[in-house]
Amino acid sequence: MSSTDASNPEVIKQLKELFDLVDKDHSGSIDFDEMGYFLNELGIRNPSFFSVLIWYVSDKDGDGILTFEEFKLLVLNLPKISKLPEFVATLAFLKLDKDHSNSIDIDELRSMFKDLGNCISDKQIVKIFNHFDKDKSGTLELKEFKRFIKRIAKPFKKTFNESALE
Repeated sequence: MSSTDASNPEVIKQLKELFDLVDKDHSGSIDFDEMGYFLNELGIRNPSFFSVLIWYVSDKDGDGILTFEEFKLLVLNLPKISKLPEFVATLAFLKLDKDHSNSIDIDELRSMFKDLGNCISDKQIVKIFNHFDKDKSGTLELKEFKRFIKRIAKPFKKTFNESALE
């Protein structure tokens, strides 16, 4: 499926059927656990942080669930996204840069990890931040943030590409 298929009624029907399968509790939306099941079904056995980041940027309104429209965009773009960590990094960067300073400070990075379920400690966040803040400006510019995303995307790309062959 390509993103041009989005207007094809048959593609929309198939996506709706897939959405309904992933929506295990039939709530009309997909939560993070249901998405984990979906990724597992795609053959992505150990969804990496990059998978979580894809979830983060797909949840356009930030309510912690995916609507059918958000899911449709994700599924139609998943092959492209998996090959373009820079694209995902840019989307995440724009979402995180809440003060529109064209950089991410430590609090904005913390908010991402908080939104993702506090998956790591504050000490680890500071360590990550300091490691990727190459110019020691106290902020991550887009270039530095992209380096961070590329680093964490490597296992995802390998897993996704292997699962695509199954």
